[in-house]
Amino acid sequence: MGQRKKIILNAIRHRAGNFVIQEFLHEHETLQRFNSSSVNTIRIQTLYLNGKCTAVTTILRMGGDGAEVDNACSGGISVGIHPDGRLYEFGYDNQTNQYRGKKGIVFKDTVIDQIPNLINTAIEAHVNEFPLCKYIGWDFIIDKDDNPICIELNSCQNGHLIFQLSAGPTFGERTQEVIDYCKDKPFTYKQTSFSNTPR
Repeated sequence: MGQRKKIILNAIRHRAGNFVIQEFLHEHETLQRFNSSSVNTIRIQTLYLNGKCTAVTTILRMGGDGAEVDNACSGGISVGIHPDGRLYEFGYDNQTNQYRGKKGIVFKDTVIDQIPNLINTAIEAHVNEFPLCKYIGWDFIIDKDDNPICIELNSCQNGHLIFQLSAGPTFGERTQEVIDYCKDKPFTYKQTSFSNTPR
């Protein structure tokens, strides 16, 4: 019996129930080459405002060497992606260290051909599935058969610091539109994120 099977059977024996079993995803070589120990995701942030849905920021997130996740806080690097799939010149880690590439891959010379399709997929899903949500961060991988797979979506805490370092202002050319929208909406939270003091 293999070691992995022993670990799984032991976990099953010591749990009362309620298991989450996920399909194993094999990542496309296009993304895997950046770091083979982690799933490397493409974060597409879509804004659906005033009847218009666009991808405002697209980022490639890659894990650090030996890491199992691609998060910046776990040693990962983020690099911006232009709408045509070209990577920005520099990527950044959580300490704001700047990188021109990774594993011999020069970011500015790299194109991820699947990006236009991924952007269209995210926009269609936002409009059709979540029309009441204004802003979503979608985490995609590309599987070994070249299919886009959404593994997570985020409606808050979208990692703005590292993403803005990597790809510029979050809302890009729609920034003023977002400011104007927010100016007309009352701020209704009862307390700040930094204290328990009611506002």
